[in-house]
Amino acid sequence: MEIYENRMALKDHLNKLEYFCKVAESGSIQKASKKIGISQPQLSRVVKFLEEELEKQLIIRIPSGIQLTLDGQKLYESSIEIIKLANNIEKKIKYNQAVLKGEIRIGTYDSIARYFFPDFIRYIKTTAPDLSIHLETGKSDHILEKLKKQQLDMAIIVSEAKKLKPFHFRPIYQDSFGLYRSPTQEEDFNNKLIYFSFPQNETEKAMKHFNFNETILCDNLETVRSLTEQSMGVGLLPHRVAKESVLVKKLVPFKHPKIKNNAFDFHDIFLCHLKNVESNEIDFVVSESERFLSIWSEK
Repeated sequence: MEIYENRMALKDHLNKLEYFCKVAESGSIQKASKKIGISQPQLSRVVKFLEEELEKQLIIRIPSGIQLTLDGQKLYESSIEIIKLANNIEKKIKYNQAVLKGEIRIGTYDSIARYFFPDFIRYIKTTAPDLSIHLETGKSDHILEKLKKQQLDMAIIVSEAKKLKPFHFRPIYQDSFGLYRSPTQEEDFNNKLIYFSFPQNETEKAMKHFNFNETILCDNLETVRSLTEQSMGVGLLPHRVAKESVLVKKLVPFKHPKIKNNAFDFHDIFLCHLKNVESNEIDFVVSESERFLSIWSEK
């Protein structure tokens, strides 16, 4: 069966808009194809159909993948809103959101609490106004212990803490650490490493191979980022945490002649909850967290 029918209107092809969003977020038809689970030729036909239907060029092919045109960016932004509306309707029917109420207790670590949860909590407040979110931050092992004791309902943690059995784990995305410095940092501070205690093995490797003579050990990533922005040394940071500072030119990647690929300590991010606890409220928040984290991780 053909993946599109020319006689149908654009509004009859919401699935194609979702495919187009995946292409836009992935920056590559090949990457989007793997995520969606359809062939590259099919996905290319979807994009071509949308271009013909709208009589606009939506993407430009470049060596690394694709780039959106201005019209493509407009379609992407509008499609996100359309898909969000459709999902809200589905959730309202599936979970009967009129009766979703109470408090869901979520545990996670500091950086994702800062960058992901503000928008997510506002979204929950809009879609399920009688449902409140209690957010608690800490190290992943500590968060999982509280989840095991049912002091939390769900958690978002890193793979290093994936040790305990009574949980259902859902892998969401992968991140890695990289070396960064302030653009105004003096040469004398390039031998000082600022790091968080989580990636200890990689820190030891960095100190051994890249000749860091001094260290500053911090108990959270925000302190690492802040001290690095203040030119106190070279910071070992997750690329997602550093991205905001890079975009406003407070940080730049630290270039070292021995560094071929500025990526250390690859780690998976998991969403988890207890297997034997069931409720519409938890199911709803878990489902929406997974969906939002997947979108957020690709941006």
